[in-house]
Amino acid sequence: MLDAREAFRLIDASRTEAGLVITWDVAPGYALYRDRIRVATPTPGALAGVPFLPAGTMAADGLGGSAEEYLEPFTMLIPVTDAAYGHVSVRLQGCHMREPLVCFPPFSVDVPVEGLPGGFSPRR
Repeated sequence: MLDAREAFRLIDASRTEAGLVITWDVAPGYALYRDRIRVATPTPGALAGVPFLPAGTMAADGLGGSAEEYLEPFTMLIPVTDAAYGHVSVRLQGCHMREPLVCFPPFSVDVPVEGLPGGFSPRR
């Protein structure tokens, strides 16, 4: 079984006119919960709006309800102001969907507002 940072990996981030575009990989057998993704920044006024997350897959949550989850790579957009600097912090939570069934505690990934430097390897 992978640890959470290996199961849900940041694979690309770039700054565009629309904001910070971030692509995540979701390993086979894992699910990342859409409603457990949060974005924060230590720089007041850096966010220019609400982050955009694509639709996920609806699945039973094991508690009699349903949850929207990502089972494969997806790209999100975080609108940032022109004056934004430093990083945005993306908080994630997901689960291993095969035996052993394990849900990971939330964890955060800091993403530079400028995007990732050339030569970045998420496996480092």
